[in-house]
Amino acid sequence: MEYNVEVKLLAITPDAETLLEKAGRICYDTVDKLGTNENWLSKRVQEGHESLIEHGVATFYIKASRVLTHELVRHRIASYSQRSQRYVKENKADYIFPVEIAGDPDREKIFREAMDAAWASYK
Repeated sequence: MEYNVEVKLLAITPDAETLLEKAGRICYDTVDKLGTNENWLSKRVQEGHESLIEHGVATFYIKASRVLTHELVRHRIASYSQRSQRYVKENKADYIFPVEIAGDPDREKIFREAMDAAWASYK
């Protein structure tokens, strides 16, 4: 089975660098100097004030396997809203052949039969 990942940018913070700098300058009480030093923001981040980056937001729609999405959410680099397997009725079982068997018709057949049996017991 061929599997494609679909990614769409839904929204992004306009003028994010200005917003990030303003948020940072509030911390240092230097809002009146906003825009006077083009390296100010990068210097703060290099110094470890990384929370400033969190004020800029990009929202993506990602259609991918549950395996891939679990790898994404393992590390807290973003906020996630994932389709619920508890509240959304599944009506189709997509799966990916493990690399070790992909292209081997006999092993793919065995794997497909196992996945079909697992899906039948799930329904």
